[in-house]
Amino acid sequence: MNFETFKELLSKVQHLDLPAEKSHLKMMPPYRNDLINLNGKDIHKARKAAVMALFYPNELNDKGVHSAQVGFPGGKVEKEDKTLADTALRETFEEVGVEINNMVVIKELTKVYIPPSHFNVYPFIGYCLQMPVLKKQDEEVEAILEVDLKHFLDDANLKTKK
Repeated sequence: MNFETFKELLSKVQHLDLPAEKSHLKMMPPYRNDLINLNGKDIHKARKAAVMALFYPNELNDKGVHSAQVGFPGGKVEKEDKTLADTALRETFEEVGVEINNMVVIKELTKVYIPPSHFNVYPFIGYCLQMPVLKKQDEEVEAILEVDLKHFLDDANLKTKK
């Protein structure tokens, strides 16, 4: 899929309701759902964080980045953040060096509760029109991983390890 096709599909996604609890459960460790149920009444009191799934064209006209610790660039809401999208943009800039002005936020996805840290994480989809210059923040980011969209969406790439 070329980047222009990808952008066209994103415009359709903007208007869809995307409840993703089933997808979250598929990606969580098996015990995580038990922890969520245990903390159920306190989830609304959890701290807030936001992350960005950032897509962009590369030399081959493909797209995709997802970074950090096989997570997405992001972090907790700070006082200067007016919105959760601002948090995702700021953290993406801080962690992987993508200029805020170069990112377009498409949509907020379904929040994810993370029991060990007691955070509600709000993921966003965004893109850059050009391949950004990525520069990792050494204190928080071990490596930047670029993932082809087709690999990212392929359930055959899901692995479970105990």
